[in-house]
Amino acid sequence: MKKNTLAICEAGIMIALSTVLAMLKLIDMPYGGSVTFAQMLPILIFAYRHGPKYGMGAALTASVIQLLLGMENFSYLPLVTWYSVIVLALLDYVVAYSAFGIVGFLKKKMSYTSAMLTGAGIASFVRYICHVV
Repeated sequence: MKKNTLAICEAGIMIALSTVLAMLKLIDMPYGGSVTFAQMLPILIFAYRHGPKYGMGAALTASVIQLLLGMENFSYLPLVTWYSVIVLALLDYVVAYSAFGIVGFLKKKMSYTSAMLTGAGIASFVRYICHVV
């Protein structure tokens, strides 16, 4: 019970830190999106520390918060239908951000540095593919 409480409290702190880092934009793109400084690093660290179950949960929660904060990006859809909005929400936010919980699966297989680098690379690639599609 104590570990669950500690993990949930740490998840809240890391999600809040990730949200603040998302607001510090280095480059703001004209059709939505931006380049941020280490936005998903707190989620990567949390996922490594607490494993895939808590890591995917924190990444999913952070993705829903980013979805709510990025609602103006839906105005850039060329044809607004209910399924285009759902696909945009899933691919641009939920799946793309939740991919950073993958690092939790690498915890017991690699050292800290190699798990973070490999997990960040895989998650960034998955996020890139989601944004392109």
